[in-house]
Formats: sequence, structure tokens, C-alpha cells
Amino acid sequence: AGVPKATLFATKVELAEGLIARAVAAGMPATWVTADAMYGTAAFRAAVEGHGLGYVLAVKSDHTAHRGWRATPAR
Repeated sequence: AGVPKATLFATKVELAEGLIARAVAAGMPATWVTADAMYGTAAFRAAVEGHGLGYVLAVKSDHTAHRGWRATPAR
């Protein structure tokens, strides 16, 4: 496929985190990120928040939202 031997495997989430880090480092004027449910993980949210960005992420249908001590399943 012509992929350089030095290229390592990365998941879509890892690729997205890298793209966001590079955009922030380059001074890209952005204040938030949006992504589909595949990226709606705690680790991805933490990475985005670590760059000082807000986010809007879709969640899977079985996602549980936590408010205080209560957990509410998605409907």
C-alpha cells in the first residue's frame, strides 16, 4: 500500500487526539470540538479538555449520563 515502515498503527481516536494537539499547537483558532459517538469516551473528552477546548460529542444509545450521584440511561 506504500505506507512508510516508520508509520505506526493508531486507532481513529488516537489519530483524532493527535490532529487536535497539532491544531492547538499551530494556533488554530478553535474553542470547541464535535465528534460522533465513536469518540465519546472519557479518555477522548479528557484529551480535548486538556487543550482547553469545549466539545459536543454524540453518545451511544446505551450511554449512561451521570448527574451528581444519579445515573440516567440514554433514551
